[in-house]
Amino acid sequence: MIDRNNIPSTLSRIELAQFVDFGETDAFVDMYRDAPPEQCCTAKRVGSAVVLMMPSLPIIHFDRVLGLGLNEAATPAYNAIAVSTDGKHATP
Repeated sequence: MIDRNNIPSTLSRIELAQFVDFGETDAFVDMYRDAPPEQCCTAKRVGSAVVLMMPSLPIIHFDRVLGLGLNEAATPAYNAIAVSTDGKHATP
């Protein structure tokens, strides 16, 4: 894992992908954590991935999994845990 406060000048492709994805993931976790309570936002960590849910909206655009497969293999069992949610959405 890369220390975001001390970025080396040369990164491998995998390290760069991790840096970008985990930076984006941290920003989304902050946004969902700070959302108004009536939005019912959740951010659930599964390994190094994060499952983001916003069931108060009638669309699935804000429901996503970030960082899946970057630090550990995304096996079928791991995927089942990561994408299982309590919220259900109907797309208009």
